[in-house]
Formats: sequence, structure tokens, C-alpha cells
Amino acid sequence: MEAALGETPEQVWLDDLPGFWGPAVSRYAATTPNLLRWFDGYNDGKPYRDQVKPFNFLLSYQPGFGTPGGKALLKPVSAYDKDIEKAAAGCFDRQTGEAVPQEALKTYKEALAQYHLHPEAKFHNGDYADRGPTSRRHVLATAPERIGKEANRWEEQFHLGLDAAAQTEYGPSPQGRYRSLQALVQAGKRFGQRNLAEAAGVSLSEVSAVLCRKREPRPAMLAKLRRALANLETEAREANEHVRGVLERAKEACQVLGLRRFAERAEVDASNLARVLNGRRKPSQLILAKLLACLTEGS
Repeated sequence: MEAALGETPEQVWLDDLPGFWGPAVSRYAATTPNLLRWFDGYNDGKPYRDQVKPFNFLLSYQPGFGTPGGKALLKPVSAYDKDIEKAAAGCFDRQTGEAVPQEALKTYKEALAQYHLHPEAKFHNGDYADRGPTSRRHVLATAPERIGKEANRWEEQFHLGLDAAAQTEYGPSPQGRYRSLQALVQAGKRFGQRNLAEAAGVSLSEVSAVLCRKREPRPAMLAKLRRALANLETEAREANEHVRGVLERAKEACQVLGLRRFAERAEVDASNLARVLNGRRKPSQLILAKLLACLTEGS
């Protein structure tokens, strides 16, 4: 709040907060062979009591902003210790086994410096550089899907990287499957079968066979089509929001300058612009581009 009300809204002063100069650390447990395998080099030659064992806690760090090579090369971890300074002193790269100095680790200050600017996916007008009030996004659920108790082990994927096989999918219920197919048929009419096929990464013939009820889709195919539908609906919603935003700004400009004067500046026909702003005509991409260019120049 102090930063937002002050002269540097993008920068929050964190220097006075205790502990923020220490390394930012995440604790997790060695619950899988992949995670435990990180410590093969650490365990080598140690008696069993001193080794990192299955289900022991581990600590994961992040490379600092000034680290040569950046995050793609440095994967710092350490054995668990309640004393973070002591644990960080034994930090090493889980890929190379080489020691990682504490000055190469990201601090809490670095990790949180721009947290207040991070995108908020649950709200409209919540992207990185957006300003002003936000509004909630509405979630339209097509059908529930059974995913099991363990979900997709997202925390493990955060540390090890994306693993498509980790997503446990048991498919929707019979009622959910029917609702999904109904939604896909409507999507084919709204977006076109070709666009749906391209978004799903499957052939047009496969999509056509499914939507025309000539073939029952397998669970994997149905999941692809449902994800593609969600992406297409998101793109369409964002495009509509963009159009609505441009038209709202154009209306405000017309109130200040007058319709004809603003139309002249934007190089569009005044009567056509009036129909667009009154909702009697859908704006073309050319008109939108001209309006946006005029509004950008005048801002």
C-alpha cells in the first residue's frame, strides 16, 4: 500500500524486513525415487544414519538473479536442517553435484520484490501490467472429471519439470461424457470444426467423425477436445473484452471531442462509427485498428 500511494508503485521497500536477506527455501519430502535420486552423490560414502532417506525432508532453493547461466543451469538443493544457514552451507547442484555458494541463491527479497505485480488468473484486468479494479472470472464447468486422490503431483513437477504422464485421468462420468459431447458439437458450430481440430492438435477427419457421432472418442481424444474448447472460449472471451474496451474508450473520446471530430481523427465514417458504438453493427478489424491507433496517439 505504501508503494502504491508513493512515488514508486512498482517497487516495494523490503530492506527493513527481518530475514528477507536469507535464501528463499522450499521444503518438500523425498516421496518418490526421482526426488531421492537427487541425493545419490550426497549419500555416496556416508553411513546410512547420515544419508537422506525415503520420506526425509529436503530443501530446494532458487538461483539468484545475478547467477551466471540463470535458472536453466543451476538446480540448488540441500539436505534438510532447521538452521537454514547451516543447510544452505551444504547446498549443491542436483544435476552436477557441485557445491553452490550461498551468494548464488535467490533471497526472499528477490523472490518477493515483484510479487505484488504477478498476474492473477482468477480475475479480469489482473495481468502483469494492468491497473485499476479487477473483476472475477466466471467458471463455466462443462462436466466433472475423475482425477483420483493424488491429482497430478504438481509440486514434484515444479521441481522436476513437466511430466504429462503424472496427470491421472479416469475420464468423466457417463452423464459428463454426454454433456462434453454436446458442448463439442456446439463448439464445432461456433468456432468451426477446422479451428477446433487445430486447437486440439488432431486431424479434421477425427473431429468431424466425433461431432457427427460416427465414432465414439477415446478418453484421451475427448480430453484433448475439451481442453481445446476451453482455450478457444478463453481466446474468444479475451477478444470480446478487448473489443468492448476499445469501444468504451471510443465512446469516452466522442463525449469529449464529438462524434464527427473523433471519426475524422480516426479516419472512419461517422455514420458507420455511430452504428458501431450504438451496437447496431459489429466493428470490423480495420475499424478497431483505426480506433485503437487514434486512441493510442491521443493518450
